[in-house]
Amino acid sequence: MNDERQRIDSEPREKRLSGPSIRVTAKCADATTSLSRVKEVMRLIATASDSGLWPSDDEWLQGLPAWFTGPFQGRTIEQVLQDDSLWDYGSWLDTMRQRGWRWWGASCHETYWSVLLLREEDVYSIEPLVYLARQSGASSLEVTENSVDAP
Repeated sequence: MNDERQRIDSEPREKRLSGPSIRVTAKCADATTSLSRVKEVMRLIATASDSGLWPSDDEWLQGLPAWFTGPFQGRTIEQVLQDDSLWDYGSWLDTMRQRGWRWWGASCHETYWSVLLLREEDVYSIEPLVYLARQSGASSLEVTENSVDAP
């Protein structure tokens, strides 16, 4: 099992980072379920990223949970272009493949969860995770970038 997958599967707690990081905090009615859903998808992403064998879009469609892939079905490019919160399925997958960050740790509370990400690239994309969080039940999100995580 790869390091990122181990961190996703570890007890829901954050671990301190000494390098550049990104923190995503999501408020939701059921934080436990929301974070569990995010982890469900991120386990698959981490496994594929580590293997170097990125599945085809059709293979992803079979492997990703229906609660996540369902909203992509029937969505037009025009809808995506008109609404910044929507994603095209293929674009979401491509961006997750080259996201520029890795999962470091998470904590879950009654009405919110927080994820700490290790920023690996100067150019990174957090929006696919924001979209995943919203699909998982987050009602609002806050993204904070840190050069070095504070103690």
